[in-house]
Amino acid sequence: MNASAGGTIKARLELLLAAPIKLVIGVWGDPAAANPFTLYRLRTTPEVAQDFRASGLRHTEHIAKNEVIGFDAGHLPDEGETMQLPLAKFEYPDFVAAMFDPNLPAFDPEAEGVAFHCFVVQQGIRKAGFLRQVAAVRLARRNLIATLLTGDRVEKLESEVLTFSAGVDLVIEPQTIWVSNAAAFRSLFRGATALATAVGSQVATVTGAVPIANVAEFEQACRDDPRMMAKLARVASKPYLSLLTPAVLRRVIKEYHLPPDLLTHDGKLVHANSPQRRWMILRILDDAYVESLATKMRYAANSKRQV
Repeated sequence: MNASAGGTIKARLELLLAAPIKLVIGVWGDPAAANPFTLYRLRTTPEVAQDFRASGLRHTEHIAKNEVIGFDAGHLPDEGETMQLPLAKFEYPDFVAAMFDPNLPAFDPEAEGVAFHCFVVQQGIRKAGFLRQVAAVRLARRNLIATLLTGDRVEKLESEVLTFSAGVDLVIEPQTIWVSNAAAFRSLFRGATALATAVGSQVATVTGAVPIANVAEFEQACRDDPRMMAKLARVASKPYLSLLTPAVLRRVIKEYHLPPDLLTHDGKLVHANSPQRRWMILRILDDAYVESLATKMRYAANSKRQV
């Protein structure tokens, strides 16, 4: 993305961030609906609004410095890329419209299934939302004695405590969504046709090089888990897949003490959806089992757990 385009985005968002801030909380709803979330509003004090504003300004700088590329459901952008998704290609336009609705109901702290928080700014017809995926905003009090420190003593905390992340995953404008965190986008909009199509294409790429006996079960597992979806996208782009012959796979399974039934007698990997095994195929295909040259001990690369 050239400097002038980056400057245009930066100037537009910085101008908007001078406007009053409205906080929106998204709760999981019907994934098949035109808007898969139920949205609520919260008012903010000037001090809280300023913290969100600072977060938005930092993220605006991030977008301005990045290379902006077209949205690709099968691509995992790196730290220096932001994906641009036109609203015309987004399957949930009602979600965007609802985000800017000035008449949202007040947030209920007892609401279950929080999916994200988003602060919204508007000046005239220009508007934007800075969204962060979260699992909760309410401070859990189970098995806690909630207190407030006042001087050298603690007092019982009677009010509800909400916590918010300073990060931003998506910037939503009326005609464009700027995606900085593809994993968050996949998780929030996992029912999108484009994502499902990409998973099918990526599974076909993988199994064209490394056969999987129960490929339909493997594909469904990837569709159901955004983290597996992201890992699959990375695996499908690997140039060495064709080198993972049955002989190589058998050696990996033997040397790393993996379940022998992970590979059939005719050289096909077998997916199992148990918590202990559902990631094994993706870890093997992602070259996750490595040997430390310094210690000659074998580890799973992501965890450094000795195997």
